[in-house]
Amino acid sequence: RDAPGAAPPQTARRIQAARPAATPVRCSREAGSLTRGSANTAPRSKHLEVDDAWADTLPLVAPWDHGVPALLHPLPNQDFVDEEPPSGSASELDDAWADGPPARAEQSAPSAEQPLVKQEIRSEVSWRPRQLTPPEIPLEYYGFAGTVVEVNACHDEAGSRFAEIFSRSRFEVAFPEASGLPLVVGLDFEWKPDRRASDDNPIALIQLACWDTVLLIRTTQCSELPQWFIDFLESKDILKAVASFDLSDRDKLKNSFGWDFTAAHEETFLDIAALAHERNVPHGMFKMAAFFETPMLKLKAVGASNWAKEGGLTACQQQYASDDAFFQLCLLGKLLEHSPPLPEEASACQCLASWQVTKSRTQALLKRVDNSTYRRGFFDLRAATEEAARELCNALGAGGCTSINDLRNARKVKKMLPDLQKQCGLSLNSSFLRQNADLFQVFMDGHQKVRLRSAGDDASDEDPGDVGDDEEVFLSEVLESLVAYSPPLDKRPSVFGRHVPEPFWVPARAILSKQQRARLEACVHQSDAMEASFSDSDGLLLRLARHPRAADDVEHLERCMAALQSSLGLSEDEARSRLRADEKFMQFWGTLRILEAGSSEEASVERSLKARTRILTDAQRLGERVNPPVSWEEARTGLEKVKWYRQLLGDCLASPNPNTEAEVQGCLDLLASAWPDLASVKDFKKRKADGTDAEKEPKKHKGVDGRGTDPKGKDQGKGGKGKEKGKGKRKDKGKGEENGIAQRNR
Repeated sequence: RDAPGAAPPQTARRIQAARPAATPVRCSREAGSLTRGSANTAPRSKHLEVDDAWADTLPLVAPWDHGVPALLHPLPNQDFVDEEPPSGSASELDDAWADGPPARAEQSAPSAEQPLVKQEIRSEVSWRPRQLTPPEIPLEYYGFAGTVVEVNACHDEAGSRFAEIFSRSRFEVAFPEASGLPLVVGLDFEWKPDRRASDDNPIALIQLACWDTVLLIRTTQCSELPQWFIDFLESKDILKAVASFDLSDRDKLKNSFGWDFTAAHEETFLDIAALAHERNVPHGMFKMAAFFETPMLKLKAVGASNWAKEGGLTACQQQYASDDAFFQLCLLGKLLEHSPPLPEEASACQCLASWQVTKSRTQALLKRVDNSTYRRGFFDLRAATEEAARELCNALGAGGCTSINDLRNARKVKKMLPDLQKQCGLSLNSSFLRQNADLFQVFMDGHQKVRLRSAGDDASDEDPGDVGDDEEVFLSEVLESLVAYSPPLDKRPSVFGRHVPEPFWVPARAILSKQQRARLEACVHQSDAMEASFSDSDGLLLRLARHPRAADDVEHLERCMAALQSSLGLSEDEARSRLRADEKFMQFWGTLRILEAGSSEEASVERSLKARTRILTDAQRLGERVNPPVSWEEARTGLEKVKWYRQLLGDCLASPNPNTEAEVQGCLDLLASAWPDLASVKDFKKRKADGTDAEKEPKKHKGVDGRGTDPKGKDQGKGGKGKEKGKGKRKDKGKGEENGIAQRNR
């Protein structure tokens, strides 16, 4: 394909690279025709975009195709460019939406001699996933700081304001040296986004920019253009600076208002996208502005907003629309300065002369804005959201996705959102996620959901069998990843809770790549340290069966057996039998295999094992003391129901000393005397020094100056220092007595 004499390059970018920089390719809609135009002629096919920044996302197409061919055999799990592009202004499409899919061209039917060739070529068509990149947020940018006027095209005021702002007399008064030079006006359009292929929303806003003012013309109530604007479009005395006009603006003008662009108008329309191509300058307003060291801010969220909504434009929409038109005017002058036009290009030469006259005053209205705070906050929120999404999407039962609300409630995101909202107006919503389309996919499944992109993982052709030959090393690496995994906080089991810790299932996608998962499925049976299962929603599931550095469970068991033997004088077999008969002891003991030796979790379980051993010891002694004696099993059941005993036992194990031990023994004495009515022991939780019952004393409250002593504080007189100042909460509020002391109690 790339050899000399082979077929012409197939993508728009290859066409651009193969031709001389000063000779644009014109692509007609007849099958297989590619013709070269003059150096100052922009392409006239909407199917070959002037801005070909998206060309790398296109598949190879046959010579008779002028756009994207139909998707023949799509591969699974790939993001293909198989949809219509989002609509907006031409400038929005040629840069802000450069990572999106281009429009599909109409394909001409091949001739009778072509079918076999066509079949051969189509068999070689290859598809590539979209290459998404992080959003470009400048540290600083420039914005229009001049006068912005918003009018409605249906009102008489619109024509008069246009005549006032763009009059020839005003231009010559401002620039006397511009006599005989044309007025140059930046021209742009906005409309409600076309979300579906069948949508064709009419133009809702027209932007016109001169050296100091931007006129925003709302056209939502117009079915045809006012005559004064048609005269402006067709005027040969005013040059119009546009951006990718042929891409969508031209068709929108015709579909919205019936105005058709003809060759007679072409010489007064100067397209900065076409001029940038000819001069090897980065195309797209965002890239072009950065090239000329006047970066601009183009927020997709604003560009894709509803420009046809009722009422006035928002402040963000006004700034966005003004910047678009004004930057087109400025970039046109900078392009012509960067590479002056040829003498025969009369319109461009006149435009350059006019720019040189108005340059200083025009550029003075581009004000620098420090964007470092917004940029820092944007990427901080992006990183926190990615971390939260990775954790939530890979949680058990998540099905590989999450919701925006769950992302907002993630601990780190929730903590930073209020400050970011206050400092730079950032919030976590679908617009923010779509700005970060290289990380997140937003889709509908009953309601809006979010998942992480894994195109690089899914697109890899690496054979899982070639990852490595040592299965033992591979399994040990998987085991370490399984140990290091930490589920979301709200789904995280804790050994410090009231429940016995258990090993939990982990979706394999949370810790392994696609190739590693495929390899693990073939060898997971070789490991006894992990268990595997499968879920329809989560795929392969893994569960830790034994920690690679697990605590010594045999040593813990022998230690508890020795404590039980020494306390009760039991044989080794009897001590082992009693421990194994205790269900809760065995539950805690069984978790040691999944806990790392020396960890805080092991210490917590060890404390629980000691508590169960002590309960068995005290149960044996309590059963022997009661009359008539009961078995240790029955005494153990009774002890477990006494909350006071459990609390004292916990204190004794946490800080063993003679005082805590004496409290435990005192509790056991009371239990032995009260047996089997152990519920009455709760009344003896607090006792006086002489051993008598301590009555619960009510909380004391001030009773001076009208304050009552009722603990709940109801129906009390409010403190008053003078006569008749005591007040109550009832309708018959207490009043102060003659001696100045308010009523204390009713």
